[in-house]
Amino acid sequence: MKNKAHKKKKNEVPQGSTEAKGRFESFVNNRFFGFLYENSRRFGEWLSKVLYPLVSKKNSQYIFSLVCAFLLCVSCYFVENQPYALADKSLLFYYLEKPFRPSISEQDFNVQFVNVGHDRQLVYASRLDTAMGNTDITDRSKLLRFLQGLAQEDNYRYILLDLRFDKEYVTDVDSLLFDQIHNMRNIVVAHHEGDAWDSYELASEQLRDKLGLSDYKQFANFTGMSRYTFLHETGPSLALAMYDDLENCRKTSIKKCTGLPIYLSKKHLCVNAPLLPINGDVSDILSASFDESGVVHDYYTNMGADWLNGDLIHARRADLDGAYIVVGDFENDIHDTYAGRRSGAFITWQAFIFLHKGNHILSWSYVFLVYVFYALMFYFLFFLNNLAIKYRNNEKFLFVVNVLRWVGTIVLLYLITFFFYKLYAVRFNVTIPLFSIAIVNFVINKANKYENKMDNPCV
Repeated sequence: MKNKAHKKKKNEVPQGSTEAKGRFESFVNNRFFGFLYENSRRFGEWLSKVLYPLVSKKNSQYIFSLVCAFLLCVSCYFVENQPYALADKSLLFYYLEKPFRPSISEQDFNVQFVNVGHDRQLVYASRLDTAMGNTDITDRSKLLRFLQGLAQEDNYRYILLDLRFDKEYVTDVDSLLFDQIHNMRNIVVAHHEGDAWDSYELASEQLRDKLGLSDYKQFANFTGMSRYTFLHETGPSLALAMYDDLENCRKTSIKKCTGLPIYLSKKHLCVNAPLLPINGDVSDILSASFDESGVVHDYYTNMGADWLNGDLIHARRADLDGAYIVVGDFENDIHDTYAGRRSGAFITWQAFIFLHKGNHILSWSYVFLVYVFYALMFYFLFFLNNLAIKYRNNEKFLFVVNVLRWVGTIVLLYLITFFFYKLYAVRFNVTIPLFSIAIVNFVINKANKYENKMDNPCV
């Protein structure tokens, strides 16, 4: 009796399994869904058959790895030249890369950060409709006095004026201010690409030859600022205009080739919208610094309090000698970035440093090493798959291989990313390489299914 009962129980099909089988059969028997299921199944079988020769032999694995590496290099380069962030917001990555980050000392560039956040004035919100009320802008009379003082001393290296001048806002000193900027040497002024969503219009054509775009693009609510575009469709960025003014006699050093997102700088391949390394913040240099003679130098100051109180510009003449002067609102003009909240003027300064150090240029050694690494990474996946096939009966070994196929490859990818960042100061996005790893693993799995079908034709 026990044996009969046991036999009956053994042949019994679980109720849940029966229900699931019934739902699947009703799905397949539906004309529309059945059509989709059958054709997708046939396509999967055909794809497995096509992919199998590509990955079944070692020679084909080598070629496949080399081709995939080339396609990945091209794809990554195109991504580095598009202005929108692609899953770039990674505070974790920012801190993980810190030990590998090239050290950049602001003092090495003799820079003065001048804050205008406390120097404000009220103006009409609209020059055409005074009934709209008032808004506050940078005090242009103070700015005029500050620029006049700099022009009188005339010992500065360059002035980066990260302030926009909108035609909507009118003051009594506008004519004098714009004349002053127009007649000054080595100065660049922030500009904005007006569109249908705003009414920005340049206040004076006198500023036209002093402009640089301060815009960046992002997908709304997805990422903060991470990519800095040097050359826009309508002109150079603020950082590029400054760089070209100093290094290239105002000629645009970055040029786009044909209609493809391929950019050259001084006949070298370069990136136009890189993941901008943001090293620290203005707060890192708030404290006064001492030179060898014991003289105090403040690298972060306020325009009104520290420069316009009496004749302080002349008194601080030594601080201006050969200095880059970055003028902006370091308290209100704040942007979300992958590294946290940063002022727009400081971001622009970091972009200029990036250009000045030539980090936008891709050396042939960098391109070659990246290509070799990608090829080895893809072949590593095939190598692991070959081991998995050889030891398919060892479950523990197969588990280790599967972990290495995903976790090991991803860890290796990040380590190599940090290595290239340290060696070449180029931080590339890992989204595309991770996506390519998933695709190659998919190809390998499809090829394996065809091989299993050949080994077991009855399955």
